Amino acid sequence: MLRWLNRWLGLAGDPPQYQGSRCLVERQAVGGCDLCLQACPHQAISIDTAVLIGEACTGCGLCVQVCPTGALEYPVEPTLASLHRQSREDGQAEFFCSQVEGSGERLTCLAQLSEAALLAAAVWKVPLQLRHGRCSDCLVGSDQVLAQLRTSADRVQEKVAPFGFTLELELREGAADLDRSRREALREFGRRSFSAAYDLLPAPLRLAAGEEAGDFPKEWIWRYRALRAAASSSPLPWPVPAASDRCVLCPVCSNVCPTGALRREVVSDGGELVLELLGSACTGCSACVASCPTSALELVPAASAEQLQSWRELRRGRLE
Repeated sequence: MLRWLNRWLGLAGDPPQYQGSRCLVERQAVGGCDLCLQACPHQAISIDTAVLIGEACTGCGLCVQVCPTGALEYPVEPTLASLHRQSREDGQAEFFCSQVEGSGERLTCLAQLSEAALLAAAVWKVPLQLRHGRCSDCLVGSDQVLAQLRTSADRVQEKVAPFGFTLELELREGAADLDRSRREALREFGRRSFSAAYDLLPAPLRLAAGEEAGDFPKEWIWRYRALRAAASSSPLPWPVPAASDRCVLCPVCSNVCPTGALRREVVSDGGELVLELLGSACTGCSACVASCPTSALELVPAASAEQLQSWRELRRGRLE
């Protein structure tokens, strides 16, 4: 990620393996998914053996917004830390895009404000003020940015409403900043992305000592932490797969799961098999559901946060 960002900001040359393209972050991809390619307003994305970000990329974040598995992501902690800091100082938080004037936190594009940040704002009861430029004329994002933000806000509201929380969000066009260059905006994003922001986060969203998140997508880790802080021991709105009697304990679902949330293991000398799920690692991407050869899997509402934190048996038996 750092090598890619350095090249993006003009600080270093291309590593040989990039071959003229920029690779954002490609860790949890599901084969056959091209949502990021469809969402990119600048035709900057190509998909081969990895997701490649080309010269036309502006860093708007729309590809990250639509990615169902966390294969594409920006650092989440700096935005969360800024959100928390602003709420303590002003009782609210303001974010504005690189095209407008303002004294709040500047993002290259408001599409970089992820669902995890919106969830945190709702749980912390922090009113959000978002200032944007004329998205239809913007060279960084596109006219889809505001629609995607509203879609993300609606999803967040659905998740927190059962627990008595409300996402307070004001989205308004701001005054154009005519003196700010795109390159300056990108450099600022690079500086803030790698700041030491983790220690500024409050306890409810920080990882507990010894509770390592492994290689799971950071975006989903923070969504889970925010919902866990809101829901306590209540069931979380976190869909996970369930297996029916049609399951034949083949290895397909565990093989295609991009986050390792499913595992299939031999548990006895007699050849007994067990299929297990780690719910907190599931992103709800439905790759397992779509690939199951017997249509034995479906997404169902999750249980409590405590139950999601440990491996849970979905199916046990012998290979049929």
